[in-house]
Amino acid sequence: MRFAEMPEPVKRVFFLGTIVVGVIIFICVLVSSLGDLSHSSTPNTAHTPTPAPAQVANVSPLLFGSNLDFSTDKQRAQPSTQVTNALENMHLQIIRISFAENPSQADIKNMALYVQSLKAVPLVPLHGPLYLHAQADNTLVVQVMNQVFGNATVYYEYGDEEDVVGVTADQYTAAWNANIPPLKRLAPNGHFIGPVTYHYDQDYLRSFLRSAHPLPNEISWHEFTCDGTWSKQQCMDGINAWNQHIASARTLMKSMLQTTLPIMITEWNYAANAQNNDGKESDSSFISTWTKSAMQTLASNQVFASMQYSGTKSSTPTINSNDQIMIQGQIMRSLYEQYFSKTVPPASSSTPTPTPTSNPDATPTPAPATSDNSGTTDAPPVIPPTIPLVTPTPGVVPTPLIPPVAGTTPTSDTQPTVPTPSPTTETPAPTPTPTPTPVKPTPTPTPKPCTSGSVSSNPIYQGNSYAYSNGGTYRTVSAYCSGKVYFAFSSAPSVKNTQVRLCTSSGSCGSWVQYTSVGSKLLIKSGLNAGTTFHLQFQGYGATASYKVYGDIDY
Repeated sequence: MRFAEMPEPVKRVFFLGTIVVGVIIFICVLVSSLGDLSHSSTPNTAHTPTPAPAQVANVSPLLFGSNLDFSTDKQRAQPSTQVTNALENMHLQIIRISFAENPSQADIKNMALYVQSLKAVPLVPLHGPLYLHAQADNTLVVQVMNQVFGNATVYYEYGDEEDVVGVTADQYTAAWNANIPPLKRLAPNGHFIGPVTYHYDQDYLRSFLRSAHPLPNEISWHEFTCDGTWSKQQCMDGINAWNQHIASARTLMKSMLQTTLPIMITEWNYAANAQNNDGKESDSSFISTWTKSAMQTLASNQVFASMQYSGTKSSTPTINSNDQIMIQGQIMRSLYEQYFSKTVPPASSSTPTPTPTSNPDATPTPAPATSDNSGTTDAPPVIPPTIPLVTPTPGVVPTPLIPPVAGTTPTSDTQPTVPTPSPTTETPAPTPTPTPTPVKPTPTPTPKPCTSGSVSSNPIYQGNSYAYSNGGTYRTVSAYCSGKVYFAFSSAPSVKNTQVRLCTSSGSCGSWVQYTSVGSKLLIKSGLNAGTTFHLQFQGYGATASYKVYGDIDY
């Protein structure tokens, strides 16, 4: 039956049914569209990885390092399994390890094997000219490192912040020239580094490079942006100076050597004397922002290697006493994974040994890796970066990789947007704009050096040609001298064989150190914690009566 032949009531029902079906379809389409719009506006709650930092060509994996101190009896015990696992989890690629005065072969081997177990490259600060038996200690260290690491590259710094206690560049360089050549002969695969100053010092570096024979394989210094008592903003602003220091060092090397040597910043943090209660160490937001900025500054300047200060047992550790990775350690781990943008492969049995060259257009290249069956390596290879010669321009700071904080210098190529005025019937007379008065930038303060003082003592004659003094004024180890105490005789004692040592209030005493000459700074103790109280003791052999001793102390 055709539609026209249907009864009228049937036609009406059919017509109404068609309308109802159409309305239902329309409503369904509308609801579906609204659902899509609602879904698209709902934020994605799934975890989104933190985007990688701005791309920097040829970042060296050796930027990711830390310091471990094995120089005291307490620290000589190897870290626990939990700490070891945490250090491995941070992807540390280079470990700077300090050793005690008069170390045993077993102690040196244990610390070397520990670094090897972390699949990290070792850097060892050798004892400098202030240690009485420095060359004997250094020779033993090199021999043991050769046994453990074989043909792999081991990095050796000569001394550690000798400048902070008054060792001049000429004195440091003379000691370098006397002691490094025989050590290089012992370690043909070793790299020797200087001048290891407590901050960047252009004059010190210039004097060292002018007279050092042999030249260092790399140069190094330490970077701290503020004193622990300064404000957070001062500590943040201090990072800007790092750009200038690195550029200055490269310009200096290019002018003197016609090439540039790789740069190592072997200690860095916001303050060398950071404390748990300084208002910054406990501020996770500050530590996170500061650490990201610091590491990105080192990366953008293509620094070859750097070591955070300090891994454990410090006021700013990467791992705390509960074996947890702290904020700085977390940031370092995250940046490592972002810079190398892939899942870090399981550690292999070989130790990465990137070896820099002194060619400015091909700074560092990795040494050939020992092949194994897995074909994997612990770290991405160090790709030779191109390091352009940067001539520092007064007042211009290289562009950082993160948004500038208050007080930073804007980039020189940023052009202000000048709005185009709308045409008017009358052009008013231009109003002269007053010329702003230039604001003199606040210089970045230099962290404090060691605390100094004068000492006098009266060794009492005991008979049998022996004199001794027990006690004297108690002093407190400062946070400014890297846990070291130095003594220099200001006048010659009447007994030539006069010796001095340090004893803490707990009764622990260091080794006796013998007088050598007036004004010669003697390292009498290292590895002391800030706040430790101590006094000095003196003894004299060949005495015929009591006598006086005078000197100066740095601690």
